Amino acid sequence: MDKAAFLQVAVVGLTQGECHLSEYLASGLTKRIAICDTDENRLNTIGDKYRIPLDARYTSYEKMLLQEKPMAVSIVTPNGLHKTMVLRALQSGAHVLVEKPMAISAAEAEIMCRAAKSAKKILSINFNQRFEQPVLEAKRLFEENKIGEIYFVATHWHRRRGVPWWYPLERAQEMCGGGAVIDLGVHVLDRALFICGYPEFIEVTGMTCLGVSEEEALKRNISHFSVEDFGAAMLRTKNGALFELESSWAANREDECIETRIYGTKGGILLKNSLSSPGHSEYRAFLSEKGEVVDYELCGISKNEKKDNVHAAFLRSVAFGEKPVCRAEDGLELCRITDAIYESSLQRKSIVMNRS
Repeated sequence: MDKAAFLQVAVVGLTQGECHLSEYLASGLTKRIAICDTDENRLNTIGDKYRIPLDARYTSYEKMLLQEKPMAVSIVTPNGLHKTMVLRALQSGAHVLVEKPMAISAAEAEIMCRAAKSAKKILSINFNQRFEQPVLEAKRLFEENKIGEIYFVATHWHRRRGVPWWYPLERAQEMCGGGAVIDLGVHVLDRALFICGYPEFIEVTGMTCLGVSEEEALKRNISHFSVEDFGAAMLRTKNGALFELESSWAANREDECIETRIYGTKGGILLKNSLSSPGHSEYRAFLSEKGEVVDYELCGISKNEKKDNVHAAFLRSVAFGEKPVCRAEDGLELCRITDAIYESSLQRKSIVMNRS
């Protein structure tokens, strides 16, 4: 632990980066944490809340990198800034944890992966759902061949009314890269792919639309709300399995939930996080045993047990050389998939995945 206690860390972008800061402080793996945000009021409000020293608060990213020389940097800025800020952090000698999506295109993500490899630094992505206990148990069942061959997966994240109005939506295409698909869809798609060993997709059919949020956007004086509040896709793997993705910032539906269903030749998985009614969440496995389907609960974490998280895992990989849990290569693959979904929606036809 002694080596880890000397880690100097930085968090950039505090609108959503506060959770990164709090987890780093709770990890016991840091010596000093610097924070950076262009909004001085937000910078000092959060700095005061977490007792960050005044000389560790910055409004200039370049100045922070130069003066602090952090070993690890969390980048929690708008998606369109990820590539530039990741490259600069890598050049400064830091390992990087970047928010999902990794980038707004596969082309940008490829540049980031090459830069990390060249710098011999860790580039990790904030795929935080990988650390949920039911997800880890589902992955274990898959790896133990209790689920068998996967033939269909449906993974959804739906909000009834939950457009992130604090995003830079006037410039959403440039700064965010898209809407519900690139914001919520990548989380639940990564969850499903992580459990199933990240199979290779060969064909993608996608649809995106601005279904119900345009009027509300105009009320908020957002006249160029050009990204989707709903998206869906069908993805075919090399082995013929189908993955269905649905994501919505806003939809006319009964509840808000995150749900992943996995169907295999030996068993199935249900992971349902009911955001409207948390007491109605379900985490279950359905395993074929002696000709019968037997139901099992996928247990959540107990109250007295400390849950691992993406931030602590990232710091351990920096300090102790542990294998990164959230690889940049997986972030790149998700960028390829989202590129294909948006291209399919634009062209109104299926897209063949090309990795050459």
